[in-house]
Amino acid sequence: MAEVTAEVRDLLKKHNLTKDDVWFMKQAKKWAVKHKAMEKIQVREKMVIVDLEIVFVDLTLNACVVKCTAVNSKGIKVITFGECTPKNNHNAYPVAMAEKRALDRAILKLAGIHGDFYSEDEMDLRKQQEERKNSPNKNGAKNNGDAPGASGLPQAIQERMNNGN
Repeated sequence: MAEVTAEVRDLLKKHNLTKDDVWFMKQAKKWAVKHKAMEKIQVREKMVIVDLEIVFVDLTLNACVVKCTAVNSKGIKVITFGECTPKNNHNAYPVAMAEKRALDRAILKLAGIHGDFYSEDEMDLRKQQEERKNSPNKNGAKNNGDAPGASGLPQAIQERMNNGN
């Protein structure tokens, strides 16, 4: 395990967490906060999930996008998304994973630690994105991510959304 930095110690102390609530992802060189610990942060910081909405789901593609709207005790509101496709997830529950990612991102943003820490649900996604960026595609060129459009969604999902499916 990587050495616990002052930043990690501060996070643990502030939210009454233990070293078991976080882990270090070597490939991303970032600390991840476990989902259960995210829920502790949400309660401690008095964050309220205002809305969770499935904005896209296609179980034949094992793909889902969930929108999360959350507010903290200071009235600060965030809207963020969690996505799940076979390109960033290997379990059989894309809706549950998209929901967890959306919730965790909202909590990280409201806690002011998004970008410094990741949720455990995003760490595998981040690792896979880095591997795809660094691996050549069929033409031998480097990938710039798995989505051609600004939406960040894989092409099959974006096409179905554009066609109203």
